[in-house]
Amino acid sequence: MQTGASEARISDLQVLRAVAVLAVAVTHLRGFLLPGDLPFFGRLHAYFSGSPGVDLFMVISGFIIARRLIPEIIGAQPGAFWPVVAHFWARRAVRLLPAAWCWLALTLALAIGFNASGAFGAFSANLSWAVKAVLLAANFQYVGVPDPSALGALSHYWSLSLEEQFYLALPFVLLAAAARPATVLVGLVLLQCLPLPGLELYWVPFRFTPLLLGVLLGLGQVRGGLAHLAPTFLAARRGWGFLALLLGSGCLVTLLGSSLQFVSAREANFLAAWCSLLLVWLASYDLKLFSVQPWVDRLLVGLGDRSYALYLCHMPTYCLCRELLHRFGGDLAPRSEAHVATALVLAVALLAAFTELTHRLIERRWQRAWAPGLAELGARKQAALRPSAGG
Repeated sequence: MQTGASEARISDLQVLRAVAVLAVAVTHLRGFLLPGDLPFFGRLHAYFSGSPGVDLFMVISGFIIARRLIPEIIGAQPGAFWPVVAHFWARRAVRLLPAAWCWLALTLALAIGFNASGAFGAFSANLSWAVKAVLLAANFQYVGVPDPSALGALSHYWSLSLEEQFYLALPFVLLAAAARPATVLVGLVLLQCLPLPGLELYWVPFRFTPLLLGVLLGLGQVRGGLAHLAPTFLAARRGWGFLALLLGSGCLVTLLGSSLQFVSAREANFLAAWCSLLLVWLASYDLKLFSVQPWVDRLLVGLGDRSYALYLCHMPTYCLCRELLHRFGGDLAPRSEAHVATALVLAVALLAAFTELTHRLIERRWQRAWAPGLAELGARKQAALRPSAGG
């Protein structure tokens, strides 16, 4: 769920990030900001679920990581592996951890001192999520839990831990599979598709399929095997690419709708991963397919740039809004239209502020602060790679 200089060049990917984070933020309105039994949510849930937005995030991440990492590991000199991995892990840590840990600390503080309504859930539950998130193991908290949303404001950290585990393992997978990377990656995808007895509790918190599909797409681009498949027919007519975005996104967010679901939840999630792969494939050629109007493009790309910050803060912000309305919204009848409207307006305002503050004061500042150290690691990596380039 990260952004960076390398992927910021592809504006269509940033548009997809915006779509993904909006889908997730909308689906978490239920239960975290507003009562889950409101009639509106019943009607919405029948045709909409934003949880596949996480799959879209993961396919994008796998694709971006693969484009950078595969050329540096596969075919490189043996001595170049650790400098490449050290630089890769350091970049991921600087990019992801400061903002994530900041929101862990803020949420724990609010759960202790600003939780009269119980909106943040029990402190012990939040502490458990936070400890596992710091240990890159928050997805283990999902195992065997029927309703993780009841455990507090940090349950969305499961997907961050899953990605971080993937980042730790991927260099070794690529090194071991250097001779046949595509075969190994396809095998891992197929392995996750198998209905293995006794492992049903584990497929949600350990579904690496979207990340693996993104890596496969990146591998195809790196090796030039997808150049002839560029969707130039969509770029030839203005608006066709944006229409494809609307259709693809519509299919993605309806796959888990209760009234439209014609397969099991597990099968629907696999379909969501493949639908996400299709969208990322369209975006990956940097054809500006999803461009519609300059102001819309700027809005969506800007939101995509801030998607990680918004993802981190949206659930704690929803809980904060509930607590604020509990303390200061006494004149609003619970569950009334005025109460719902006030909660939504307050949430949008606070999300906009917290997202921008997180993006500017934490993400950008930490990247600037660690830029010299990352540059030094990058220089060591290039020095290690140079003999293989010369050979």
